[in-house]
Amino acid sequence: MDQAQLSGTKLDGIDLSDCEFDGLGVTLEDLKGCTISREQAYIFAKMFGLIVKE
Repeated sequence: MDQAQLSGTKLDGIDLSDCEFDGLGVTLEDLKGCTISREQAYIFAKMFGLIVKE
């Protein structure tokens, strides 16, 4: 997905683990209940301002 705007879209039950994103508008509330890959989890965590220790 390129520059997808999913803000306000409830993604509960949706599997995004195989999707590749190049820009994404989404809130933490929108992501609740969706399935993502480990790599996506890292990216989303950084997007929401979390510091990920390696």
